[in-house]
Amino acid sequence: MYSLLIVDDEQMERKGLELLIQRSGRPFTCSQAVNGQDAVDKIAKMKVQVVLLDIQMPVLSGIDAAKKIRELSPDTLIIFLTAWGSFDFATKALRLGAKDYLVKPTTQETINTLLDNVIRMLNEQKKPNEELKNMLSSFTREFFTSLKYGTLSDEALRNYLELQGITREKGNTIIISKVNEHQLIKFFGEDPLLSSLSLCYYPSSDRISLLLFTDRIEEALSHFKKILEKHRIGYYCGVGRPFTQLSEIPQSIHSASLARLKAESQKSPCWICHCDGDVFDTRMTKQNIVSRTAEMQEFVLQGMTENARQKAHEILDIIHDGYGFGKIADQLAYESFFVFTYNIKAAIPYFLHADPEKESMMEMEVYIMDFIDDACRAVMQDNKDKYERSFAMIDRYLHLHYAQQININLLADMVKINPSYFSKLFKEYFTVPFVEYLTNIRLEKAKTLLLGGEAVTKTAELTGFSDHNYFSRVFRQKYNISPKKFKSGGTQ
Repeated sequence: MYSLLIVDDEQMERKGLELLIQRSGRPFTCSQAVNGQDAVDKIAKMKVQVVLLDIQMPVLSGIDAAKKIRELSPDTLIIFLTAWGSFDFATKALRLGAKDYLVKPTTQETINTLLDNVIRMLNEQKKPNEELKNMLSSFTREFFTSLKYGTLSDEALRNYLELQGITREKGNTIIISKVNEHQLIKFFGEDPLLSSLSLCYYPSSDRISLLLFTDRIEEALSHFKKILEKHRIGYYCGVGRPFTQLSEIPQSIHSASLARLKAESQKSPCWICHCDGDVFDTRMTKQNIVSRTAEMQEFVLQGMTENARQKAHEILDIIHDGYGFGKIADQLAYESFFVFTYNIKAAIPYFLHADPEKESMMEMEVYIMDFIDDACRAVMQDNKDKYERSFAMIDRYLHLHYAQQININLLADMVKINPSYFSKLFKEYFTVPFVEYLTNIRLEKAKTLLLGGEAVTKTAELTGFSDHNYFSRVFRQKYNISPKKFKSGGTQ
C-alpha cells in the first residue's frame, strides 16, 4: 500500500477526494491535513509518499507548505490541487518539483488516471536509470488543454520545460492515432536521432499529441515516418505548422489536428503535413457539424470510444478553424454538444451525467471527452450485463433515501422490471433479500447518529423506523447490544 496525504482546508473536499480514492481500487491508504502547517507537522512525524496539496489555504499556503515538505521529505510526490484558469501558479509550483495537477472538482476517471500515474512515478523512483522515461515527459490533461487553448502563460510553460531540461523554443507538433504510448516510447528509444531529442507528449485513448523541440525538425520527422513505415502500423499522423516561439504552440497543435483529420480521411495509413494552404475543408456549415454529431452519437451507442472521441475532436477543430476562440465559438460548441448529450441520455437508460454548461471551448472539450468515455462505458456495461447499472442506481437510491418508506413495487417501477422478477434479481445482485439489505443500511446509519449523540427515539425516526421499540429490538438482534448502551460507549 502507498501512503497519501490529502491537504485541504475544506472538509467536504477532503472527504470527497478520499472517497474517490477508496472507490478507485488502487493501493492507497489516506490521511488528511486541514492546512499546510498541519501537513508539514504530519510529514515530520510519518512517512508520506504522496501529497495532494491545495494551493489556497489559511495558516500556511500550499506553495509555502511544498517548500517545507520538499526539505523534510525530498522523495515525496507533490500534486497540487487547483481550479480552472489557475495555471500561472505553475511558475512557482514547478520549481518546487510538483509532479502533477488535479483540478477541482474532479471525477472518478480523473482520480483513477492520476493514481495510475502516481504508481508509475513511485515505481520509477526505484529505477533511476531509465533514461528514456526521463527523456519523454508526459503532460497532464489540464496542463495540455490549457496549452492547446492558449490559456497557459509562456512563463509557466517555460518553467515546466526547463525542469525537463528543454531550453529550445523551436519545434513542431505531431498528432497521431493508432499508436499507443508504449509504442511511442519504444520507437523513440530505438532511433539514435529521435532518442536525443527533447519532447513532451499528451496521451489519450484516441490520439497522442507530441511536441518536438529541435532545430532539426525535418530530419526528425523523416526518421519518425520511416520508423512507422518499418513497423507497418496503420497510423494516421498530422504534422502541424512549425513554431519558433512558445506563443505559437497553440496554433501548431491546432494545425496538426487538422492535418491528422485529413490523414484519416484517406482511409489508409497516411502522413499529412499542414502547410499554409488548406489541408481540409472545414468551412462552417450546419451540415458539416450536424453530420459529424450524428456519427459521434452512433459511435457512442455502439460503445466505440476512440471513434466517438475523434468525431468530437473534428467538431472542435471545425469550430476553431471557422471562429477561432471566443464567444461565438464557445456558443456553437455548447449548442452542438448539448443536443448530442441530450440524445445520448435519452438513449441510454439510467445514464446520469451533468448537462454541459456555457463555458469556454477548453472546458467544453474536457466535459465532452469525459461524457463520451462515461457513455461508452455504460453501453459496454449494458452489453455485458443488462441490469448491473440499474441495480447500481437502486443501491445509490437506497443509501440516499433510506429514511423514507420504500418498497419493492416502488423500486421495480423505477427500473421498469416486474416486481416478482425484481425481487429475485435483487437477491442475486446484493446476496440478501431487499428488506434485509435496507434494514442493514438503516442500522449502519443509526450507529453513526448514535455515536454523534442523537437520542434513540430520534435516531429511529431519522433512519426510517416508525416504531422505536421495533428499532431497538432489530438493533440488538444485529449488534448484540441495545442502542442505548451503544450510544453510551458500549461495544458490540
